[in-house]
Amino acid sequence: MQPGNYHAEGDPQGTVRYWDGTEWLGGPFVGQDSALENPHEAISNAASGYATWGSRFAARFVDGLVALVLVIAALVLGLLLGVFNETLGLVVGGLLFLVAIVATIYLTVWLQGTTGQSPGKRVMGIETLKESGGYIGGGSSFGRWLLDVLNQLPLYLGYLWPLWDDKSQTFTDKIFGAVVKETNRPKSLLPLIPKR
Repeated sequence: MQPGNYHAEGDPQGTVRYWDGTEWLGGPFVGQDSALENPHEAISNAASGYATWGSRFAARFVDGLVALVLVIAALVLGLLLGVFNETLGLVVGGLLFLVAIVATIYLTVWLQGTTGQSPGKRVMGIETLKESGGYIGGGSSFGRWLLDVLNQLPLYLGYLWPLWDDKSQTFTDKIFGAVVKETNRPKSLLPLIPKR
């Protein structure tokens, strides 16, 4: 199949993805089956405008709930095992806690960089993109996550900055050249693992 936009098996009806000749990139997006010269153009065209502060806040809240559920599940399982064997409970509970932290970073940081959406952003119908178009990538997403402390100082001003910024950017968005935009992708919590 020649590179271009085509409907991918398993995607919602009326959507297309970009086929580069070897694998599916981006999407699914609502659009026509016409080929694009640049797959990132499809990603940029999918977004209709900058995300509101409220939708960004709600997405972050959902991501926090996902992390909380994972961590609490790990701790509860560790405590339950600890009832039978204290050492086993500590070891398994600690390992499960580490797995929960890694899973949280994958879901809220890595996926956001490689697919544009964390679980919260998927639910809210928004995505993180480079200002020039395309996804920011896992490394930049991880950097944004590490430098998130800049949004908290002073008095959480970086989190409030999108309320009056032309591009609705936080401080870390500006540092990494990222924007959060509305998308026409279907809203849902699942699937969390991107299709290729």
